[in-house]
Amino acid sequence: MEDDKPVREAFADVKEYRRAYDRWRDKNKPNRRDRNRDPERLAQHREWYAANRKAVLEQKKDYFQKNKEKLREPKRIWAKKRYHADPEFRAESIKRARASALANPERVRALATQRYHASPDLRAKVKQRNIDYMAGNAEKIAEQRAKFREENRALLAERQRQWVIENKEKSLAACREYGRNHRAELVEQARLRRESDPEWVARLDEYRKEYYKNNKHKFIAHNALREERIQRATPPWLKKEQRLEMELVYRDAAELTLLTGVRHEVDHIHPIKGRKSCGLHVPWNLQVLTWRENNRKRNREPD
Repeated sequence: MEDDKPVREAFADVKEYRRAYDRWRDKNKPNRRDRNRDPERLAQHREWYAANRKAVLEQKKDYFQKNKEKLREPKRIWAKKRYHADPEFRAESIKRARASALANPERVRALATQRYHASPDLRAKVKQRNIDYMAGNAEKIAEQRAKFREENRALLAERQRQWVIENKEKSLAACREYGRNHRAELVEQARLRRESDPEWVARLDEYRKEYYKNNKHKFIAHNALREERIQRATPPWLKKEQRLEMELVYRDAAELTLLTGVRHEVDHIHPIKGRKSCGLHVPWNLQVLTWRENNRKRNREPD
């Protein structure tokens, strides 16, 4: 009974397969074996190979390049079968894979990224695995994030600053939206900090002075624009007595500033540049407030 003929998929290396096939052929086809052992025929083969060695090697190389995946597939099948059947081979394969990953991290990352984007099933699997992991390790992840923020505070601050520079409009829009939705909370936080942190108040005052020094032209232009608005909001039918009454309101604000040491300002009850309506610059539309109250009120309409 003839032995089973060797199958290519059972061998990792093509040379091993050729050797096994030659042994099978010699054993089961003696006529072919005798012909291949003919000295004269072997001498002719060696002479021809010596004369055409370069051409043969180039032909083999060209064939391999054109059929690379086809030639490697039997090796993959063989390795996969042996990986699951042989624990020693599996351990050795894992060891080689880890060593290769450590030696070529960029290549491994590129291959993983390529595979991830090419396979929707893999993306869904990875996403679900991450969700499951985060759901089962919420406390551990929170501790890791807190530790990372504490150890990399300067790095995160620099990243945040760089992002704000690159996304200025988006950052301003987000700040305005947050301010509108959490105004009362922010005002209370600022008040508590002013009361509990004198150094912060001093730094803030120093910053304001420096900003004014470097941007005087902006303040001059703003004041000129405000004066123009006040002139437009002052009706021409005001009597002399009413104009004197407005001057007394401004004098009261100055006297309160001297008496209390806290700056007082004259505010328009209905702002002359309101969001929904515009008030007039008349005596009954004026009131004296501290600068903090006036700053907090801004251009909002009275309740």
